[in-house]
Amino acid sequence: MKYRTILCEDNECIRKILVFILQERGHEVFSYTNDKDWPLSSCINCKGNHINLCTDIIISEVSISKVNGLGVIERLKKNGCRIKNIALVSADWTVQDILKAKELGFAVFHKPVEPEKLIAWIDNCEKDLDPQRVLLKQLP
Repeated sequence: MKYRTILCEDNECIRKILVFILQERGHEVFSYTNDKDWPLSSCINCKGNHINLCTDIIISEVSISKVNGLGVIERLKKNGCRIKNIALVSADWTVQDILKAKELGFAVFHKPVEPEKLIAWIDNCEKDLDPQRVLLKQLP
């Protein structure tokens, strides 16, 4: 099964490692370095529905340029996003952001990200995906 992941990470080294790990696992990766390029940061309403999702997994830095990744994804969830597999990474977590992310059901990773923990999380995400799911042909 082919997987799709949206990755938003401004640290080039971390982004390249994550892209490599994901592609080696068979993921189609849409990788972004800042909020201007990241389509989800300007998306007001979710384009997917209960059958068609835009992606299987979202991995985002908490602070991307001038945008708070946690806030962007929280807004998408409130506006109908049905993606279950969401992880946020940061070296500068606040207690409030960690609590909010966990309350929303997001995985929380601290930089430097431990590859074993991330891979274990990805394993669980892949196991939970419906093999009959249909992804949108294009991202929002």
